[in-house]
Amino acid sequence: MKNDLIFVTAYCPTQEQIDRLSECIDSLPNDEFDIALISHSHIPLNIQKKCQYYIYDHLNDLSDDEELRHFEYHYSKNHILKSKLLKKTPFYGFSIYRMFSAISKLAENYGYQRIYHVEYDYVIKDKSIFTNHKNFLQEFDSVFYKIDKDHEMILGGLKSFNVDKLPYLFKNYDKEKMTKIIKDQNLIPLENFTKKIFSDAGDVLLISNSLIRERVEIKKFTSQELNWCYCYNELDDNLYLFYLNMINGLELIGVKADNFYSEQNLTKNNYCIQPLGNINEVNRLSLFRNKTIVSEIDITEELRQKIKKYSLIEIFKKDN
Repeated sequence: MKNDLIFVTAYCPTQEQIDRLSECIDSLPNDEFDIALISHSHIPLNIQKKCQYYIYDHLNDLSDDEELRHFEYHYSKNHILKSKLLKKTPFYGFSIYRMFSAISKLAENYGYQRIYHVEYDYVIKDKSIFTNHKNFLQEFDSVFYKIDKDHEMILGGLKSFNVDKLPYLFKNYDKEKMTKIIKDQNLIPLENFTKKIFSDAGDVLLISNSLIRERVEIKKFTSQELNWCYCYNELDDNLYLFYLNMINGLELIGVKADNFYSEQNLTKNNYCIQPLGNINEVNRLSLFRNKTIVSEIDITEELRQKIKKYSLIEIFKKDN
């Protein structure tokens, strides 16, 4: 029996993501390593057959709790945007940790000594990475990559562990305790929580991401809905629309705030910041992309307070 298990975590609702998952698994070494796939979406049988183990978890446990989500930032010489509403995706940490718990139990029950985590959108171009990790785990209890050499934030999609040194909350899913620790210790984003529990449990090796930049190909799937938000400027008490064209060559963006309407063309990678009026007076908002409605909402007092707390913009005067 092999002592090393590579496990791939996945959620692939589109064909493009399924194809990427297949590429990911094909890129893994299967001579000295067994492979497990765990997913929150159903995976075609031909991909399942590439693995020694396949687990489908029906509960993709997501949360809309803003206290668990991290701020996204957008800067220019004329503004700073700090918002938890820019990304429309919910907090996925519970979903991921359900997967970690299931794989940990499998590894313990079947006698694996080391496990290696790969996210489905990673393609490994140099398989010796896993041999290197195996050697590192002779001295350290876990191995992570920093997002860059000057930053201590860890990369979420590639890491490895000794099974007998796994932290309690990694191998025993406890949503309530996880939530309390993240909020009480401000361990946001999720990678900070992961780093914390492994640092408390044993010796952690942090490696610069630059060492694998040419050895791993990462493809993030961009959603059209990750690029806009309503935001609040404390200085003028106004509500604003921030919109960034991330995908299309040209977009016609329109926004309606009660009886006010404005539209403008945006080329790819350009953004607009549109004032919509006093935040306490605007009651209904509609957003249009290429004359098609994207969002239509009533501004309740609860939503006003949410925007004021979680979506802030500071606008600087342009130099003459």
